[in-house]
Amino acid sequence: MKIGTMRIVDTWVGTPLCFMATLLSKILPRKRPNPTPKRALFIELSEMGSAVICAAALRRFQENHPDTEIHFLIFQPNREGIEIVGLIEPERIHTIKHDNLFQIAAGVFQLFFLFRRLKFDVVIDLELFSCFTAILSWLTAAPVKSGFCSTTTAGLYRGDFLTHKVSFNSNVHIVYNYLALVEALIRPEEYPSFKGTLDHLKVEPPTSERHEGREARFRSLLTEQWSGLDHERHRLILINPDPGLLAIRGWGYDRFAELAKRILAAEPEAVIVLTGLQRSRSDCARMKEQIGSERCINFAGFDEGLTDLLSLFFLGDLLITNDSGPAHFATLSQIPTVTLYGPASPVTYGVLNPNAKSLTSEYHCSPCLTAHNRRSTACDDNQCLQAIGVETVLEHSLSLLSRTSG
Repeated sequence: MKIGTMRIVDTWVGTPLCFMATLLSKILPRKRPNPTPKRALFIELSEMGSAVICAAALRRFQENHPDTEIHFLIFQPNREGIEIVGLIEPERIHTIKHDNLFQIAAGVFQLFFLFRRLKFDVVIDLELFSCFTAILSWLTAAPVKSGFCSTTTAGLYRGDFLTHKVSFNSNVHIVYNYLALVEALIRPEEYPSFKGTLDHLKVEPPTSERHEGREARFRSLLTEQWSGLDHERHRLILINPDPGLLAIRGWGYDRFAELAKRILAAEPEAVIVLTGLQRSRSDCARMKEQIGSERCINFAGFDEGLTDLLSLFFLGDLLITNDSGPAHFATLSQIPTVTLYGPASPVTYGVLNPNAKSLTSEYHCSPCLTAHNRRSTACDDNQCLQAIGVETVLEHSLSLLSRTSG
């Protein structure tokens, strides 16, 4: 289902359902919280990169509740992301399909019985002001429900049945907002929560082990695309021009093509590898023609999932990308990364990779994609992103590349 349709359904169907759930929660008897919760459910459906960002919150919950069985609910296409992070047992990862309204309705029906069978004691809703996930939280019948609360923010109603209502702070990184959902469980009487600092919590980005078999396969595939590739001598510069679900976050294929030409001119040993989903293959083919060099490989569509993409990151020397899921998954390999921000802010959504550089123009109207507007903007002209010049991206890219040379 298209993201615009999902927003409409979430608003016009989800809002009255949240109101009804609120009324029922006032009438129905409340369960007493279990001081030693047996099972907990984390919900994060839509954002592929959030599987990496929420790792710190998952670890923090495990530290506080080592004997609790942790489950995770996510959209089916994003399942691989939480599997790669490796903090949840595969059999405890639950999915829901969302291609159309029928699939969503069928999925909710199945989840209702799953919730009744597992009897969760705690549910933590990681989604940002989603009525849909709020309803799912209510359906669990868990006595403890932690999630983001709109408080006095207009237009972001999602009911009043959370037991731990946490304020979303757009001035700090989202990883700390997720941590606040966990820390709020300590002091349930506070509203809004969490009233305290999180400076004492050390956030360590998750990492992943390398898969030699997949890397060998990709080396072979890359060499098939250009027989002149020498994996010992050449340096692989990965470019991900696909903006993902939100086109407004795209820097532009033409700009990426110009950047690639400049990199190839400056670095004789550089090889550009264009990455992306199968849907990007034709656009990347056009980019390759614009670049006009045999040292450019169109690899869009060759990776069959996030596990494959991660193996490609391990082979690369530098990644240049829009603000999208791959930027966050690159953290698992710690490949040096340049990420371009405009409609969203690196203050809130910056890549956790210690080898990453976030570029933004800091326009007055930016960010316009925030939690408080359900990441929906009226803008169709991302000048904030276009203001980041090719020369600027080139400078920072070559700088990062030079740090890893030799």
